[in-house]
Amino acid sequence: MKKARKFLCGLLAMALLMCTLPAAMAEETAAPYAVAVYLNGEHGSDDKTGTDAENAVKTLAKAKELAGEGGTILITGNVKLENAGEVNLSGTAVQRGGEYQGALFTVSGSTVLNLSDVTLDGNKAAVDAADALVAVSDGAVLNIGAGAKLCNNKHVAVMVSSATVNMKGGEIFGNDTNTWLVGGGVSVGGGGVFNMSGGTIRDNSAQDDGGGVGVAASGSFYMSGSSAIRNNTTRYGGGGIACYGNAEIMGGEVKNNHADYGGGIAVMDGGTGVLSGGSVAENTAAGNGPGVFLRDGNFTLKDGSIMGNSTETGSGAGIFSFEDGGSSIIRLQGGVISGNATADGVGDAVCFDGRLELSGSPVISGVVMQREDLTEDIRVDVVGAFSPAQPVTLDDMDWDDGRIFVTYADGLVPDASCFQFANEKWGALVQGQNIQRIEMYAVNIWVYPTERYEYFYTMPGEPFDQNNIPSEAVTKAGYSVDGWTMRKYDDSTVILGIWDMKAAVDQNLALHPIWKLNPPEVSLTANDGRVHVIGGRDTITAEAAHAAPGVTYKWKWYKDGRLVAEGEHGRQMQVTEAGTYKVVVTATDGKLVSKPAESSVVIAEEDHIFPNEWNFNDAKHWKNCTVCGIKRLENLHIFGDWVVTKPATATEAGSREKVCKACGYKVKESIPATGGTPSGEAPAGQKQNPKTGV
Repeated sequence: MKKARKFLCGLLAMALLMCTLPAAMAEETAAPYAVAVYLNGEHGSDDKTGTDAENAVKTLAKAKELAGEGGTILITGNVKLENAGEVNLSGTAVQRGGEYQGALFTVSGSTVLNLSDVTLDGNKAAVDAADALVAVSDGAVLNIGAGAKLCNNKHVAVMVSSATVNMKGGEIFGNDTNTWLVGGGVSVGGGGVFNMSGGTIRDNSAQDDGGGVGVAASGSFYMSGSSAIRNNTTRYGGGGIACYGNAEIMGGEVKNNHADYGGGIAVMDGGTGVLSGGSVAENTAAGNGPGVFLRDGNFTLKDGSIMGNSTETGSGAGIFSFEDGGSSIIRLQGGVISGNATADGVGDAVCFDGRLELSGSPVISGVVMQREDLTEDIRVDVVGAFSPAQPVTLDDMDWDDGRIFVTYADGLVPDASCFQFANEKWGALVQGQNIQRIEMYAVNIWVYPTERYEYFYTMPGEPFDQNNIPSEAVTKAGYSVDGWTMRKYDDSTVILGIWDMKAAVDQNLALHPIWKLNPPEVSLTANDGRVHVIGGRDTITAEAAHAAPGVTYKWKWYKDGRLVAEGEHGRQMQVTEAGTYKVVVTATDGKLVSKPAESSVVIAEEDHIFPNEWNFNDAKHWKNCTVCGIKRLENLHIFGDWVVTKPATATEAGSREKVCKACGYKVKESIPATGGTPSGEAPAGQKQNPKTGV
């Protein structure tokens, strides 16, 4: 008998293993069973062996006892845990057995069911289930911890109503709700609370809404910590989360989910969603709102991010809302909306039909689209102090001039700089508590190097901001802009007049620069910078340079303010008189003539230059200028006293001399011997070289 039992158990284990291999999540199912025990909470008996469906045990405790560590429990009838206190299930694999389609566990009353290191497998490849893996109600608590896997059910994994589910770890994956129940991984019904602070809900699907998590009208879902809701899909709304009740995301991520609308989150029919941390990222939708979708629901962004969500055919890639008989309110108070994409760019950040309330300092990157084609008086409402990290870009469907886009609450000061429009031709004008969209005038600036216009927009009644003029439009070698001609807007060959850049713009403008030729750069130099007092001459030379090609110059020469010469090629002038000489030069390119430029040089008068040596004859002395040779300083000699140079003796004559005090000319004479008298005549040939000085 024992051998037969072991043989049957082996066959059963083999058969169960083969059944699980074709499953979509086969790589994540349990290993081949060591021991398989059948459990049927409705028709089983703990007096039975649990070896097959006919001999299923009744209680979980008995099944755990028989299966042991690492064993498998095959459930063929609902296991009710009602007011059972705290129940721990770990170290075991649990699978839907036979053709059983109902809930594996119904947990109610005072029961607290703790799941860790356990697999609850719905065996969807073999059984078309009609109920959850675990249904929690009437005040009970389900705790999902590390190592717990709730998977492969042809229905939602967990249903909770008027009870609490706490998920701190583990995974819920591969479940496919095939009914109109909201939620593919977890369905939160009326009065139910789902707290998710860890773990992952992934790769689930729903026929209706909420591929990952569905929250009914009076249900609540709170997500925080390192939680992740990924890769879930739904046929309708809320690939990651569908909320008809209350959902708040304080941390974690809702990522890579897909739906027809609301790829990440869908808040509908009176539901409320709050993102105060974490991220809604990289979700997709076939239609609108791949990040967050609202239909008669409310959504508040306090912190966290909505990024990288995309749709190929819809609008409102970050947040999309519309009203279908109720009201939709988006409140943006902080956080980041960025990098979301629509195929046509319509409202890639936000697209709304309803109410959008702004306050705080959110980052809103992309276009906020108002659906005024659906609601005529739709607008953005600033309800508190508002200082966005960057201007909010607004747009609508009809582009009516003068339409009110933003209204500030009483007591707030409207600030047009907080907003801009997707089409740059629109400007923002504050009117009371409103910001009105105004069509601006186009100002086209002609850029001559590229022969094209650069266009800018100016609010009516304001002057054009000249800081907007491209530098290349007013940069031309050798020229400067001297004003602007106004051309006909649709025919730039027709000049209408001169435009004053300080004037208020009151029409579309096509402006061309008026060029003026810059003055040349001029220098004037002299060879010596002086002329001799008699017959002197010097040459002064002017140099002119210009950045414009092909210019010619005209020269005018002045001496001491009086015109003395002019012409086209007069670069040099010979001067014979001292004075201040100036050259005035104008340039021309054949059409334009520049303003004159000038340069001056002072020519000094040089006096006579006399040498140190004197010229003389017997009567006079003088000097000649070394430059012009003119004779000056002519005077008679001025002699000093006689000086005996050789005393006379009785037998031999002596000599004496006297010298001109100015030029050094000497007169000599002999002194007779003492026996005679001096001759009184100057001996011939007694001149000597004159001395220098005076």
